[in-house]
Amino acid sequence: MLIFPVGIHLAEPSEIMGGPDKDDLIEKIRCAHIAPGYFFRDADNVLYKFYAEINIDAPSIWAVFRSLCESLLPEKATPIIGEIDEESLHNGKYDSVQNLLALLEPFEYYLANDCFIQFGLAGQSQVELAEVFVAPTKHFQVWTNKIEIFKAIMDDYNIASSDDLQFINEFPRVTKALRYSNAFHNHDDLINHLVEVTGEQ
Repeated sequence: MLIFPVGIHLAEPSEIMGGPDKDDLIEKIRCAHIAPGYFFRDADNVLYKFYAEINIDAPSIWAVFRSLCESLLPEKATPIIGEIDEESLHNGKYDSVQNLLALLEPFEYYLANDCFIQFGLAGQSQVELAEVFVAPTKHFQVWTNKIEIFKAIMDDYNIASSDDLQFINEFPRVTKALRYSNAFHNHDDLINHLVEVTGEQ
């Protein structure tokens, strides 16, 4: 079973609203097998050839994010940051991937475990798009042309390909706020800080 982030868990029976499908939802959760793994598929897009999704154990989220960004993105990228339900996410100024990772790294625990936050880095030109994005439920979405490099990174972290991967966002779940032990009180404070320091694209 996947090691979930601190900020999310599969719903307990008492946390599921009553209704005609409650028993079915409880049984669906009981049968869940959410494991580490990845899949990719060919993409019919002129800017990228492959799209992938990945389940990562929470303690490895930041390390895998760093490895993918360093290997798949161009030298410069734009940071992406937003709250759980935001559709129009903040896109910061282009900067070197290393600078952006250094900016994010002090907050790696919260980025990996606070499921009210979604984030990523993306590099785009007129001919190519490469993006590594971590959804609020902390599964990865990757757009790339470098599929062999992507698979090599998965091998480095012992993450296997899977044809029947399940993700926690397919199941009833509970997202809870984290306690912050730094200058920020909650995820809003951290998001606002990252929006401020990354500027506007």
